[in-house]
Amino acid sequence: MNFNPALSMMKTTRYVAGLALIMLLGSCRNERQKLSYTTFRTGRGWGYDILVNGATAIHQETKPALSADSGFALEDQASAAAKLVIRKLKERKGPSLSQEEVLFITSRP
Repeated sequence: MNFNPALSMMKTTRYVAGLALIMLLGSCRNERQKLSYTTFRTGRGWGYDILVNGATAIHQETKPALSADSGFALEDQASAAAKLVIRKLKERKGPSLSQEEVLFITSRP
């Protein structure tokens, strides 16, 4: 059996995302929970944090759903992605973004 580091990283990422989803959805049941986001610059572009009552619940340094290991090219793109994640959480959906959603966000000027 061969060890594939990329596959192992994907499995770990999915596990962490699933755990974050369980924590976020559980904490969002209380209407007093405040969801917000911040953007930040990395060496590979822009990322975002999703905050629940001011505490970081999701830290996203790279474009989600894509195999590329780079951040968003523009801060506005990272902001749009974070806003979409928050909207999904408020609708009681999972926080993950699809490839199509990320490609749409990154294709806008």
